[in-house]
Amino acid sequence: MPGKYEHVVRCPLSRRQQYLYEEYMGRSSTRAAMGLGGGSQSGSGNFMGMMNVLMQLRKVGNWVGGGKAAMEWQSIKYILGL
Repeated sequence: MPGKYEHVVRCPLSRRQQYLYEEYMGRSSTRAAMGLGGGSQSGSGNFMGMMNVLMQLRKVGNWVGGGKAAMEWQSIKYILGL
């Protein structure tokens, strides 16, 4: 059986994806989950909280946002809790 190869194709975020990313990362709950809040727990984000943040950001990155943009925009904001 031939070996497996992984190909990584990088592409920039769309304007909407960039907006969602910045809005999500700017939320205080996101910053607290990552331990970036600047409070007493700064730098001590828990593992499950960080994994949740990564999964939410993965949703933003994988979302294409094609022709049905308005409906998809609202649904992705709902999924992320924005």
